Amino acid sequence: MSYERVYRMNLIMRINHWLMFIAFIACATTGFYIAHPFLVFETGEITDSYVMGYIRLIHYLGAIFLDVILLVWLYLFFFGRHAYFKFIFPLGPRFREALLMLKHYFTLNPEDRPETYERMDALNAWGFLIFIILFKALMLITGFAMLSPQITAQNTAIPGGHLVFSGVGSIAYFLFGDLATIRLAHHVMAWILIVFVIIHVYLEIWREVIWKEGDISIVFSGYKFIRKK
Repeated sequence: MSYERVYRMNLIMRINHWLMFIAFIACATTGFYIAHPFLVFETGEITDSYVMGYIRLIHYLGAIFLDVILLVWLYLFFFGRHAYFKFIFPLGPRFREALLMLKHYFTLNPEDRPETYERMDALNAWGFLIFIILFKALMLITGFAMLSPQITAQNTAIPGGHLVFSGVGSIAYFLFGDLATIRLAHHVMAWILIVFVIIHVYLEIWREVIWKEGDISIVFSGYKFIRKK
């Protein structure tokens, strides 16, 4: 069995990957606290602690980083060196390839994996579109919608900021109906992303340790190894 060293992630993609990881951890941990606060101060003035305020601030800063990273990934999806959209079309053959790759991930059998060699596989491209772009966009929209009732022209320093929140909130209301459903959608998508990240890390470790393809090194050096028969 021979291996070929291939270049998969450029510097911008690697930086975005790590920034997205840090921002995701910040949003996930603070999101748990916002949903179920557990810190209670029994001494002193509660106004001096401001725990929830700081937690929400970290959550919002992490969300802002994710929003900016989303825009960068959206650009790379169409115009990057390995523009992911190219590996979704033609739709029929690429979709069949994605199903074969999905079977391969369930069986973890190298023989089930379609031959892609140096190019990105179709399942990776579909996952990028669904989880990195679509789900994060919906998280952004639902997050804006939950915050929009609190934003007015009087309490925001951003010119026209309340109109942005109101406009994005309107999209969420159109998609999900009411604020309670928007909040539920935000939480459900957060859990789906958490499960996706866990599965992603597990598979990358498997490929690194068992198949010796250097998948983890991609996010450090940009290179990995491809098995060639």
